[in-house]
This record gives sequence, C-alpha cells and structure tokens, in this order.
Amino acid sequence: MNVTPKTAPKKPVALRVALTSGLMCTASAFFLAANSFMTGADWVRTALAKELGIDAERISASLIETSATDVLQTLKARAYVWIVLGIFMLLVSIAGRRSALWSRILRTLIIMPVLVMAAIDLGDTVPTVNSLMAALAASAALVSVFACWIPSRK
Repeated sequence: MNVTPKTAPKKPVALRVALTSGLMCTASAFFLAANSFMTGADWVRTALAKELGIDAERISASLIETSATDVLQTLKARAYVWIVLGIFMLLVSIAGRRSALWSRILRTLIIMPVLVMAAIDLGDTVPTVNSLMAALAASAALVSVFACWIPSRK
C-alpha cells in the first residue's frame, strides 16, 4: 500500500516573487534606518569637514555643531520615515499572501512614498550605504508591485 502524504498546493511564482521582494524592501528600509541612526553623527561630521575642506579632527565643536545638528536631525527624520514605510510594506506583504484585490491596491499605493523617499535619498548627499539601500528598496518595491498584478497560472 503506497500512501503519499498530502502536500499543500504551491503558491504561484508571481505571488512568491511579490512576497519576497516586499520583504526585501522592508529589510532594506529597516537597514537604511539603522545605518542612519548608528553612523549618522560620524558621517555628518566627516561630510561637513570634507565640504569645508578642513581636517575633521581640527573642527571646533561650536563651528560645526549648528550645521551638524540640522543635518543629523534631517537624517534621523528620514530614518523614521523609512521605518514607517518598512512597517507598511511588511504588513502589506503579509496581507498579500492570498493575492486579494485590496492588498494589491494597497501595495500599489504604498509604493509611491517608497519611491519618493528613495528618490530623495538618491538625489541628496547621504552615506553611500543609504543610497544603495534606497535603490534596493525602490527596486524591490517596483518588482513587488509588478509581480502582484501578474495573473497567476498556478
């Protein structure tokens, strides 16, 4: 007697690609935010010293503190936005496992702020790792949206 166990039906490839790329977008958004928090202050000091054309160790604290504080606050604000966008992409990716119409529409709407934030980070002076993660987040978000709208053939 040959008994084969029942296996769950496989999800369509496009749905798996949408889920995986949505999770990649989430991971890159979280990594980008963490990098901004961990290396932000050092990067700001180095970038301002390079912009002023002086050695980073010779910068007086009072001269650079005002500019560094403003730049660092902007970097941290962007990190908070990336965290929120990462949470939204994670929730939409999890909700989109069944490929419901409302989740596909929501994913399409969520991609807009992700692309805007990625364009801002790519067009501005930010750490190189942040630029790479922003590009990865934007690419993964685009793949996720395209894959979720591809008709499934199972």
